Amino acid sequence: MIKELTMFTTRRISSLIWTILIAAFCHANDMPPQGKGRSMRVPPPEAYDVCEGKQAGDKVSFTTPRGDKVSGVCTMLPARLAAMPDRPDQGGNPPPKMN
Repeated sequence: MIKELTMFTTRRISSLIWTILIAAFCHANDMPPQGKGRSMRVPPPEAYDVCEGKQAGDKVSFTTPRGDKVSGVCTMLPARLAAMPDRPDQGGNPPPKMN
């Protein structure tokens, strides 16, 4: 009787551990990518257009379709140059706020 009770308890603990591991794995897959609190975003078409004919490091500015003025620096991305907004901690203008 005690041996059966011990086996039953062991199976329940094992099932509970597996359930917790599976739940933790599923939750981890739902989390956003790690890295400075931001997810990778694709620049708008205007950011590419303004850097055509420019070199990496050139200062540029453009107006977004919403009318926000953005100034930044042309930066080489994997495919081509795109304007990356100036950051406040680098003495530039902050990027426009997203609603």
